[in-house]
Amino acid sequence: MVRYVRFQIPQQDPPTVHGSVAQVTWEISGNLETDSGIQTAKAQEVTVLTAPDIKPGRSLAALTEEATFQRCSLALVLVNDVIGAGGYLEGELRARMESTDQAREIRMELHSSESAGDRKAEAVRERVSLESGVQLTSAEPYVWAFSLPVPERTLPSVKGRHTTVSWVLRAVVDTNEAPEPYQVEREVQVFTST
Repeated sequence: MVRYVRFQIPQQDPPTVHGSVAQVTWEISGNLETDSGIQTAKAQEVTVLTAPDIKPGRSLAALTEEATFQRCSLALVLVNDVIGAGGYLEGELRARMESTDQAREIRMELHSSESAGDRKAEAVRERVSLESGVQLTSAEPYVWAFSLPVPERTLPSVKGRHTTVSWVLRAVVDTNEAPEPYQVEREVQVFTST
């Protein structure tokens, strides 16, 4: 005899997360007791995936983050800010300089931040250099296209009561003249469903 059971995970419950701090695991267990009193138990860990939270019809402006500094203006323009694990975050970094400056490096970084209770961890998960050792002038705007891989690891975006995982895409323009690198960033959603 074969019986099937269907479970529905409540929407507010977190998906499977295997981070350095945030850990959420799910297990299905079953017990069978026969008429003769024999008991059998079986348990199996399962992976609960997340679905993308896509808002269709968003404009280019809704996918753009801008930052203005004394010597530079940056714009981070994304194709999409919702991406599956193992996919690619793609877009353009645009810069307009107010004066000439030597860029040591222009790069994109993908940061993750985890918290579980009072424990926290932050890490740079991916980094892609777009250009280095280039002189930036005010004569023209600059545009760098990028494609940044999102790790395949099971670490989706989660906002729960006890567990939080968030992802931030950061564009960095590190120059000789500015004491701190110019940066613009945007929170992105990483999901694990297929």
